[in-house]
Amino acid sequence: MRAPGRSCSFIPSSNRLMKPKDVFQLLLLAAIWGSSFLFLRIAAPAIGITLTLGLRISIAALAMVLVFAFVKKLPDYKAYWKQYLVLGFLNLVAPFALVTFSVANLNASIGAILNATTPLFTMVLSSFWLKEKLSVKKLSGLFIGMAGLTVLVGWIPIAMTGRTILSVLFSLLASLSYGLGAVYTRIHFRNTDPLQTATGQLSAAAIVVLPLLIFSGSDNGLDVKIVVVILALALLCTALGYALYFKLISSIGSTNTSTVTLLVPVFSIIWSMLFLHEPITPALAVGLGLILGSLKLVLTSPK
Repeated sequence: MRAPGRSCSFIPSSNRLMKPKDVFQLLLLAAIWGSSFLFLRIAAPAIGITLTLGLRISIAALAMVLVFAFVKKLPDYKAYWKQYLVLGFLNLVAPFALVTFSVANLNASIGAILNATTPLFTMVLSSFWLKEKLSVKKLSGLFIGMAGLTVLVGWIPIAMTGRTILSVLFSLLASLSYGLGAVYTRIHFRNTDPLQTATGQLSAAAIVVLPLLIFSGSDNGLDVKIVVVILALALLCTALGYALYFKLISSIGSTNTSTVTLLVPVFSIIWSMLFLHEPITPALAVGLGLILGSLKLVLTSPK
């Protein structure tokens, strides 16, 4: 089945060699999504998890619907409303709720590092459903990247309370949900405009979280700082971020695109250091080197 409107070319195999433009877009997306953990760390403790989630998704959906209504390229909701609901739940509602809870109880850097398990989930799921080949080179690169992330966080002391363990588990479940969302996109939205797909999933997710806006409230109110943070989460990290994300999936494949989460922690740590004054461990340089080395293995086509 094919959606109306401008269609993208056939989504390529994840083995395609990336062009400089693809690398730049991947880095830009990593910088944008890296800042989301900073914003969540500020907003969630101030106004609560449910209100943060509801406002983030609803504002992002409204912005994208208005843009596409203006250019008359809205998604085909009638034909794909079920798929948009599933994708909105997998890519937005479930992982956003899980990550927001986790970051509120851990910190921005650790939340981003745990989120970097997404490529592993995506590769396994893509191998099962899409029959993508798991080369030794790609697997080695991913495991080196995960090792780099482990070094990156260093030996930050965290009290392993029940809430901490639950937060770690929730972060891993969010990564699994993102992986499912990436594969689901490859299966059901191979030839659709990526920006229409992003708008469709955001619209569906906004309907799902609408009750959160109706029944949620904040005793602290929304001051100027929190309003700016919520707008950044919605417009920058969600609307723009997912538009770029789907564009990358359409050009380089789901597995390659999912490796953006290997770079997200690097940017998250930088933003958290600059704005939240979270400490950088001595392992940063070694971890960063391992991550960048792993990307060369993961993103390069096998000979």
